[in-house]
Amino acid sequence: METEEEKRAAAEAAAAAEAQSKAEQDRKNSEDSTPPPVRHHPSYYVEQRKNARARQEEEEDQDDIDARVDSKVNEHLSKFSETIDSTNRERDLREFLQENPEFKEDERKIAKWWSDPSRRHLPLSTVALEAVGQAKLRKIYAEQALRDEREARQTKVGGSVARREGSSIALTPEKIATMTDKELDAAIKANT
Repeated sequence: METEEEKRAAAEAAAAAEAQSKAEQDRKNSEDSTPPPVRHHPSYYVEQRKNARARQEEEEDQDDIDARVDSKVNEHLSKFSETIDSTNRERDLREFLQENPEFKEDERKIAKWWSDPSRRHLPLSTVALEAVGQAKLRKIYAEQALRDEREARQTKVGGSVARREGSSIALTPEKIATMTDKELDAAIKANT
């Protein structure tokens, strides 16, 4: 009879044979699950290219539509913001001209220069000085200096008896000789 060792060896051999047959069966099954290489008809490739082009055109169309929508929205928003900007600029120009009436003559030129894209970022006072020009500025500042000087003379207190601008009558010896006492007193009071 067979010994236990032989029984065990036979069982191991049977298990090994069974494992080997199972591995071969798995290999056959895996080979069977992959489809064999297929040659498609030329129309299949043409159809694949058409589908690829259609997908690409669809993506491009969507991008084109997005770009058009963005451009239209930006166009409308730019018109709106331009309207607001021009309204604010007109208001600022009016305020500037109220504060600086000597620039009123050149209002159109200042507005035109300030609306130019190269000067839009500059303050209005800077553009006004540039638009008016150096010769006109000298004239404006000379007139302003004369006005300030006249005002200073009129508000001057004490000092000489020289005639102030805006006073009633200058007292000269000829006029004093022809005045009555009442006129002379009134002229003295007015000049002091």
